[in-house]
Amino acid sequence: MGMLLGSIALILVGGGMLEMCFFSKDPEFGIASRIAMFVFGLLFLIPGIILLKLAISELKQSSAKKGKLKDNVILIGQDIKNGLTGFFLNNYGAEADKNLVERLISAFRSNLSLFFKYNTGSENEPIQENVTQIYRNILDFRRNRLKRMGVAFNLDSIRKNYGGRAVYSKTYFDGKYQITDVKEDIAARSVFSKNGKCIYNRVDKDIACYTLINAKSSGTNKIICPNCGSMTTRENLLDGCDFCRTKFMVEDLGLRVSDFALRKDYDVEYEKYKDFRHKMIVLSSIIWGLICLIFCSYWAFRVSGDVASETGSGPIMTFMATLFSALFPAAAFTFIGVFFFIVCIFPFIQFGASANYTSKKILDKIKAASRDDKNTENIVKKFDDLFSINGFYSNVQNKIAAIHYADTKEQINAFSYKDISGLLNNYTNVIDMDMDYITLRNYWVDQGLQIADVEAGLNLISYNGKKCSRKSEKLNLTLTKSAACKTQVVCAPSVMRCKCCGSPISLLDGRICHQCGTDIGLEQYDWVIREYNVG
Repeated sequence: MGMLLGSIALILVGGGMLEMCFFSKDPEFGIASRIAMFVFGLLFLIPGIILLKLAISELKQSSAKKGKLKDNVILIGQDIKNGLTGFFLNNYGAEADKNLVERLISAFRSNLSLFFKYNTGSENEPIQENVTQIYRNILDFRRNRLKRMGVAFNLDSIRKNYGGRAVYSKTYFDGKYQITDVKEDIAARSVFSKNGKCIYNRVDKDIACYTLINAKSSGTNKIICPNCGSMTTRENLLDGCDFCRTKFMVEDLGLRVSDFALRKDYDVEYEKYKDFRHKMIVLSSIIWGLICLIFCSYWAFRVSGDVASETGSGPIMTFMATLFSALFPAAAFTFIGVFFFIVCIFPFIQFGASANYTSKKILDKIKAASRDDKNTENIVKKFDDLFSINGFYSNVQNKIAAIHYADTKEQINAFSYKDISGLLNNYTNVIDMDMDYITLRNYWVDQGLQIADVEAGLNLISYNGKKCSRKSEKLNLTLTKSAACKTQVVCAPSVMRCKCCGSPISLLDGRICHQCGTDIGLEQYDWVIREYNVG
């Protein structure tokens, strides 16, 4: 852009000099002066034309790169399928590469949109290349609800940059899986429609939280068994671990999304707050500056026009004289106007901006919640030093979503030891759940169990066949997990198969084996709900 502006300036100056050679009426402007002006005009004009061509070529290349990047994003799901999974398997669970992580979550969001858009329920869907089986079951809860109600759902999302990097991640080993906690600045729009007509839409400009897992390598051809933690070969894990006898599918050892949720984040909201201030000041400066420039240009043109008629200046020199004559007074008036806006008008705009999370009051509330989360996380880490508050919240949020989208007694109790099937009628028409806030109130260990008290605020959207209605809901939950379980993610191969008869288990049918009636004992691997109170 700088090259483009510079080339235009050189062309204007060179063109103005050449113009003076032919249009000037000044009697003192003789032949020698006209020849010199002609030579210097060419010295400015020719480099200007060359730079202009280079600038246009550079802009075309930049545009082509953006187009190529867009094509890569469209094809990224196939890239993940053919390339990334192979990379992680070939490296036996090597630590997640930053670029591959960013591409995986982009592919996941794209495939998540396709998962709901086509609503087919086929066996070989692109989403299965990106998610764990348990998380896939949770997504099926929601899709089945929408399918039963005849409601189409479309999710459009794009990565944003609210300040600094757009994607933040940290990777650690929890004894079984290599875990990558990811936070991504995001803008997403959810659109619900019935018979082609939009019935509800929601826009999120928050942060997306992901938990990614993959098997961890330990030397050449050695992998940590994700079930028991023993070191063995990849072939043994596929045939059956020598220690725990768990068999794995090939995809169980690759990189997968196990949790995903959209939540508000203080750092993101603060960057949006600063961005709002910056945009308002820039926008006011541009608008007021253009107004001042128009009025000053009109005045300067009148003056320059009179001078041009006397000296015989051409249109280029007249334009340049008008521009430079208008710039200084326009800049002065713009400075005065912007100063007045910042001091006298902007505070009132800022005061009324709470609807867009740009008010100081809401920022302070989010900051206080973030501070409380950090303090609670430190308390939990005294017992479980690998505990992640973001991963925990995503886990709980997905379980709450599964409850609201459940259609049977078995489904609504899949993550709860307390029978909450009486809530089925309350949630039967829910098509969307927006998490307003979630916080870990208390945590302690007692009688071999980790116990967590969680409070959450939800906004539920229900559809009765004619219109959508919105209702707020406050939840108080008590969750428990075995004190011996300090892994941060659920091990699907061992959980999704009955430990007594070996039959496959789907959370879509509850957590009870349909062959022998054995409970899978989810509390040994994951957080389960002991108390679920509304209000």
